[in-house]
Amino acid sequence: MWIKFTTGLGPAQLRCASCGTVFDSGLREWGAIPVLERFRYVVLSCIYGVLVGLFPALLSVSLFGLVTHNTDRTFPPNSLMFTVIGLWAFLVLVLQAVRVFLSGLRSEASNPEPMLVSRWNWQINLHSYAQGFDLVCLLLYLLVAFLPK
Repeated sequence: MWIKFTTGLGPAQLRCASCGTVFDSGLREWGAIPVLERFRYVVLSCIYGVLVGLFPALLSVSLFGLVTHNTDRTFPPNSLMFTVIGLWAFLVLVLQAVRVFLSGLRSEASNPEPMLVSRWNWQINLHSYAQGFDLVCLLLYLLVAFLPK
């Protein structure tokens, strides 16, 4: 069974910020998404939030160990780790809720214009920002966790 990991939420048409070309995005606005796919959107957002929070949590725990001179910087206090994961998951859920709200506003427009996008539009490529941030956190974690003690 093929599992689609994209949420599919967004405007049906996009306009390139560089050249002005209008093209189909393959996305749908919130009002056009069936109930089961909306449920999938919420579930994937929760999973995504936890995954995005893992590397910042590891980094914060390692930094905590470095500051407190704990010799074991690779296995942190669980409460700190779960708090950081929870905060990042909450942030992702808030951003996903904002995307749903903006989708509703676009749907209500009488003559919706194609969304002007660049490669780094957070409403279309939120995962790119999260992956870049996670990569930086992972590299910093590896640096801090394996510093000479």
